[in-house]
Amino acid sequence: MNSFFSYEHFWSVIHELKTSDILENAEFLKPNNRSSTIFPIFKDRHTKTSIKFLSYWLEKHGNSVIARLTIHDMLGAEINEHFLKLN
Repeated sequence: MNSFFSYEHFWSVIHELKTSDILENAEFLKPNNRSSTIFPIFKDRHTKTSIKFLSYWLEKHGNSVIARLTIHDMLGAEINEHFLKLN
């Protein structure tokens, strides 16, 4: 998918987008509508990690909520980034 023509169109098809589509259209992600946190995850073969979201963001913004997950190593260097559409 390529660049969209409008903000409304971007959000109307958000459930169909791949990470690359979201990155190509990052101007539609309003930086003033964001929140961030850090979840330390300790990798161990006996540990299972789950991250649960409260429904606040979905109630407030409907289906226009995207989580950006960024993985960093112990020195803070970015290893991977992934966008997750919440609905």
